[in-house]
Amino acid sequence: MNDHNEWYTKRPGNSKRRGYTGARTPLNATRLITLLVTLLAMSLLSATSATAHRYLVENKEVKGSEIFKTTGVFFNPVVLEGKISAKRVAIECAGGSDKDEIEKEGHSKGGELTLEGCVIHEIKEGKETNLTECTVSNPVLKFKDSLVTGAGESVELELQPSTGTSFGEFELSGASCGIKGKEKIESAAEGKGPICFVGITGEVEDIEQFAECTPTGSKELRLSGEKAGFNALFTMTVTVGGCPDMWRME
Repeated sequence: MNDHNEWYTKRPGNSKRRGYTGARTPLNATRLITLLVTLLAMSLLSATSATAHRYLVENKEVKGSEIFKTTGVFFNPVVLEGKISAKRVAIECAGGSDKDEIEKEGHSKGGELTLEGCVIHEIKEGKETNLTECTVSNPVLKFKDSLVTGAGESVELELQPSTGTSFGEFELSGASCGIKGKEKIESAAEGKGPICFVGITGEVEDIEQFAECTPTGSKELRLSGEKAGFNALFTMTVTVGGCPDMWRME
């Protein structure tokens, strides 16, 4: 900047240099406004570039004007770990399936995940004991997801409750089950949930994409109000007109 005196700060010995007069000259109001607007625009552009994600089907961005349904298959085992009635437990399911609809800007809606063939184990002193006296109903979870900036080489997938903080619930039953009752699966905060790793292959166009959820990505997940961990490996397929199609995430 040529007119340096406008930004010049008085320091010892500076009064004889750069034409310092002993008082700071006010910055022209128009120039100040222009500068602030420019900085704000740069900040918004930077934030948008850093967080903008999207789905692409047949290499075309999903913008919400068409319907793209997705289906998923969860592989054995799917594990939810946490505490119920002060007992450390693991709900282990043989598998599951989900469905939702991808939208613009890397979001989805109307997600529903059903886990099947579930049993419950108590974890005590590093050992698991199958609580055969307790029957576990199939958990049905309502969700939406968002593509987020990952810690690794690719985007990641955050599973969020469809509304509020509730994903859903399941029931433990049995005449001699000591922890029977309905148990809630929730997020710690609205709009938050488990973050699942997609991997670099998720940015390569294919019919089927893989994702993996681990306990380290489950900081926002709660089982009956206690911190929980979610472990799952699943595939995702996009269908157009009832047929699988090529797609990717970025």
